[in-house]
Amino acid sequence: MKRSIFATVCAFFMLASLSACQTIPEHSKVMPGLSKLSQAEQQVLFNPSGPLPNASQEEIVRGFLEAAAAANSNYEIAREYLTPQYQNSWQPVGVIVDENTRSFSQISDRVTKITTSAIAILSAAGELVHQQPQAQNVDLRFELERYDDEWRISSAPANLVLDYSTFTAVWSKRSLAFVDAAGSIVPDTRWVLNGSGSVTETIEHMLRGPATRLQDVVQSAFGAGVRLTAPVKVHNGRAYIQVSEDFADAPESDMSITRAQLAKTLSNFDYISNFVLSSNGRKITQGKIAKQQASTTSTPAYALTAERILSFDATAATEILALYPTLNKLNPSDITLLPRTTANAEKLTPQMAVLHNGAVSLVSADRVTTLSNQHNNLAPSVDKWAYIWTGTFDGAKTVRAYTANKDELQLDLPANIAHTRLKSVRIAPDGSQLALLVQNGNSSSVYLAGVVRAANGTPLRLTTEAHLTLNAPGTALDLDWLTDGKLALLTHSGDISVTTVGGNGSFGNELTRAPSGRSLAGSTAADVRVLNAEGEVFSQRESLVWNQIASGVRVLIKNN
Repeated sequence: MKRSIFATVCAFFMLASLSACQTIPEHSKVMPGLSKLSQAEQQVLFNPSGPLPNASQEEIVRGFLEAAAAANSNYEIAREYLTPQYQNSWQPVGVIVDENTRSFSQISDRVTKITTSAIAILSAAGELVHQQPQAQNVDLRFELERYDDEWRISSAPANLVLDYSTFTAVWSKRSLAFVDAAGSIVPDTRWVLNGSGSVTETIEHMLRGPATRLQDVVQSAFGAGVRLTAPVKVHNGRAYIQVSEDFADAPESDMSITRAQLAKTLSNFDYISNFVLSSNGRKITQGKIAKQQASTTSTPAYALTAERILSFDATAATEILALYPTLNKLNPSDITLLPRTTANAEKLTPQMAVLHNGAVSLVSADRVTTLSNQHNNLAPSVDKWAYIWTGTFDGAKTVRAYTANKDELQLDLPANIAHTRLKSVRIAPDGSQLALLVQNGNSSSVYLAGVVRAANGTPLRLTTEAHLTLNAPGTALDLDWLTDGKLALLTHSGDISVTTVGGNGSFGNELTRAPSGRSLAGSTAADVRVLNAEGEVFSQRESLVWNQIASGVRVLIKNN
C-alpha cells in the first residue's frame, strides 16, 4: 500500500497554544537533533520520484511532501522540488504525525497551503507531544517560484509530516536513562530514526538532558556541556563513546551513576553488550549491559468480592487475603495495594489505601487509619516511598500526599491543570510523574506532571506545567499505570467502553471494544482487567477477545 508522506513545519511554534487552525512559520532553521538524520541508514527505505515536467503547484507541493519521507542522501529527492537557492537552506527539524487527512488550497498566485490534522508532534529532541482534539488542525504554508519554466518551492515549513503508519515504520522508541534525587534510574522515552545512526542519536539525546516534562525531576551524570565528539561506533558488540573534555575530569564517585545511565540507555540495542567511554583519547570508564526484558510478567492481581479477596493468579499472599474482614466493613469503592519495596519487605504487614464514603484511609489487618475524611476525595494512589496521593474533583488547585503517620503534604497543581475537575490522580510506579485525568468536552485527557523530590523521597512540588500524554473519546471513568510505564485509560463512549493504552512518550492504542465497564486495573497491556456494573471482570489475556474471568466482584485492587 502506498503511504502518502507530507513534509514539514517549523519547530518553533508553541505546541500548547495550537488553535483550531494554526499557521506555522514558513522559514526553517537548522536545529540540533534532527539536522543529522541523513547519517542514518534507514531500515525502511522509500523511493520517491522527482518532480515531473509541467507539474502544477499542487503536484509539486504534494510530491515534495512525499519525497521528504526519504532521508537517504540528505533528502536528495525532496530537494529537487526546491529552487536552487533554497535547496541548501531547507533542513527538517521535527515531525508532525497526522491522520493522513490533508487538503490543498491556493492562497495567491505563488502561495499555497496544506491543512492537516495533527495527532502528535515530535520535537527536535525526540519528545512526542500530543495534541488536544480541538487543536489538531495545522496550516502548512509554501511559496513557489518559476525556475527553468517549472514550479519549484522557494519557502517551506521545517518539519516532516508523516502519517502514523509511516512514522512508526521509520522511527522507534528508545528509553533514555536519568537519575532521580534518590539515585534510582528513571526512564525517559524518546523517538529516534531507525538505522545505523540511531545509537548516536540516542546518546546525543541523553547527553542533552531529560525531556521537558522531567526537568527538575531527574538529573544526568553528564554535565550540561558534555557532547559527543564523534559518532558512536559499535564493533563486536562493544560501543565506543567519545565525549568532550568537559567530562574528562569527572570524579570517580560519579562513575557508578554514569555507568548505570549509559548501560540502561544502551540496553535499547540488542547487539550491544558492553561499552567504553573515553574523552580526548583517554578511557574514562567501561561497563557491561544487562539486556532489557519486556514487561510480560503480571504483578499479583486481586479483587474484593462480597465473600473474600479474590486472587486472579497463583501468587496470592495469605496475609493479603487476611485483610478481607477489615475491608469488607468499610465497603470501599476503590482500593490500592501499597508496594513492598523496602529492604525488609518480607517483614512488613500488607496495607491498602482505600476510598470509602468519600474518605481516604490506610488499612491493615487490625487497623484503619483515616487520612482524609473530605467527602470529595479521589481514589488514592501510592508511590514506592508509600506516600498516598489523592485530590478532589471539585476544581481544587492542589493535590495531597500522606504518610502512614497522617502527615499531609499539599502540592500546587500545574497552572494549566489547576481548577479543572479532576477525575483521577495516579502516581507513576517509580514516583517520578503524577498522571492527572480530566474531562475535555467530549474527550478524556491525561496529563503528566513531574514530581520533584528530596533525596529521601519526600515530594517537594510538582512541575509548573502538565503535559498532555493521552487522549481518548468519551467520558473519563478510570486510569491506571502499567509496569512498562504506559497508562491504561477507561472511557465510556455511546453504549460501549473504550480501553486505551499508551502515553508517557507512546501513542495511544485502543484495545478491542470491551463490554461496558466502570473501572479497570492492570499490570501489562495484555493483562488489563475491566469490571462492569454487574460485577463481572473481563480480560484479553494476550488475545484480541475479552473473556470473562470472574464474577461477583465489588472492587478491582490496583497495585499502585
